[in-house]
Amino acid sequence: MERDELVRLYFDLGFSQKEILYYLAAKHRIIVSERHLRRILKSLSFYRRKHPDIVDVAIYIMEKLHTSSQLNGYRWMHSHCVAHGLRVSKNDVRLLLRIA
Repeated sequence: MERDELVRLYFDLGFSQKEILYYLAAKHRIIVSERHLRRILKSLSFYRRKHPDIVDVAIYIMEKLHTSSQLNGYRWMHSHCVAHGLRVSKNDVRLLLRIA
């Protein structure tokens, strides 16, 4: 895997910047400074604090509720949102499930 793909993988798994640096160095022998990692994340348009449009998350949750025959908790739904590429907080998912 390339460096950017590894950074994307670790970012999507929710690792902090220090954890990403550690895993790149320890497992893949890729040494990157903190500043350079921030530049890489910026070039990939990865931001932790910017949330996706809440309407997109609500639409995804509604689709998931209609296709699934059983009702699961907000943690399960949050993990599916993250797996689908939506960066959303557990609290937002909980509130959206309460509304639905």
